[in-house]
Amino acid sequence: MSRLCDYSAVLNKGAVPPPFEQVEVSPVVARFGQFVLDNQERIIRHWLTVVDRSPEVPASEDLTYRQLLDHLPELCLELGALLKRPDAPAIRDQAARDGSAHGRKRWQQGYNLAQLIREVCLIRDDVLDVWLDVFMRDNVSLASESKTGIRKLVIRFFDDLIIESTVQFASEQMAEMQVMHEALLEAETAAHSAKTEVLRHVSHSLREPLGAINFAAEALTGEEALSSDGQSNVRIILRNLKVEAQNVNELLTAAELSLRPGGRPQASR
Repeated sequence: MSRLCDYSAVLNKGAVPPPFEQVEVSPVVARFGQFVLDNQERIIRHWLTVVDRSPEVPASEDLTYRQLLDHLPELCLELGALLKRPDAPAIRDQAARDGSAHGRKRWQQGYNLAQLIREVCLIRDDVLDVWLDVFMRDNVSLASESKTGIRKLVIRFFDDLIIESTVQFASEQMAEMQVMHEALLEAETAAHSAKTEVLRHVSHSLREPLGAINFAAEALTGEEALSSDGQSNVRIILRNLKVEAQNVNELLTAAELSLRPGGRPQASR
């Protein structure tokens, strides 16, 4: 069943006021709602032209006709239906869902938040400044109070649309930022792991030969066959090994500091 048929069923039912609001259904407002429904295709085409030609919505220039159309037919239908039945919560709820879907789609299509809001304002102004005037010219006998009542409902509809689409747009943007944040954390963790592995390898590569040389020099100190000059040279080697080992330890400690949060080296084991 089409959306129009669904709303027709709602429009033909007895009025059931929503719990948050009591709205008196005006015959004139309902006639304008029917005017919107009867001229839906013309109105939507004009909306698209207004948005596409606006320099304030540059993202629309990169969209095809169908992409720019998005949920506008449903929103136009819901505007007309609400004007006929302002007291129908089912229509308001569906308009809220379509408003959210429109905000999500425009975010995916590359709009920024200012462009999304501007687009809705352009469409609202088109309804009030163009189509309401066309309706009033065809109904010259209507009092100016009727036009005021229609304007209030139209503005309320588009205010709700701006709120719903903006909230959804912001939610999509926040979700994307969260994904980016998690990706950066993963990259940072991977980089830290890679640096830690390099440091472990360097530590092993530097300390292993020093340990072997120190072991051999220590063994030579007890070698009675060595001359006094030889013994002296061994002691020089050991002293230099001690200095070299200290330098390596300081270098590795400084490198480890750069890898640890807060700049605190890991306790030696």
